[in-house]
Amino acid sequence: MLHFMENHDEQRIASDFFARDGSGGRAPMIVSALMDNCPVMIYAGQEVGESAMDVEGFSGRDGRTSIFDYWAPDTLRRLYNRGKWDNELLTSDEKELKEFYTILLNICGKEKAICKGQFFDLIYVNPMSPDFNPHNHYAFLRSDNETAILVVANFGDKPTRSGIVIPAHAFDYMGLKEKKDCIFTDLLSGQTITADLSADRPVRVQIPALSGVVLKWII
Repeated sequence: MLHFMENHDEQRIASDFFARDGSGGRAPMIVSALMDNCPVMIYAGQEVGESAMDVEGFSGRDGRTSIFDYWAPDTLRRLYNRGKWDNELLTSDEKELKEFYTILLNICGKEKAICKGQFFDLIYVNPMSPDFNPHNHYAFLRSDNETAILVVANFGDKPTRSGIVIPAHAFDYMGLKEKKDCIFTDLLSGQTITADLSADRPVRVQIPALSGVVLKWII
């Protein structure tokens, strides 16, 4: 019914009790936001890496954002600056993380393959691939009648090049067509790659550390 990574009961991604940095939430947020048709929640300040490591009265320094104190997290105080939302007081890392969330949420709302399309899991077939690490990588397809999207997330802290197997069953189930020199556009970075789209050979992709790629093509 609702996907999320943070709420008022959870320790925040960037807290010392979890990932220690907001960038640690990029890969899981890509998966959480793009794998289903349901709404996705971004909790207050998550998009700029709020750590909730202040000592704020009732709950103390516990990595959670209290809903019981008259208190505002540091990142939100700086994000809502002089009566308006802006980036002026954010650090460069916070601005970069906010831009990532902005792009990701726009993909959720604008891409029909995401908000209305079908889902096909690729994990069951890819662990046999020698350069796919099932402990660090997660891959799936989304598709409507016009476009398809290959999502590959990298939970590891090093960039990697991996071959993603798309089985014949996926082509049949999602109405995909094999193509030579298919042009894929990464909706996160805006970069394009060209690769053969076939059930006989994997699609080779470069995946950034602690993040992922969202590769769209025209069916």
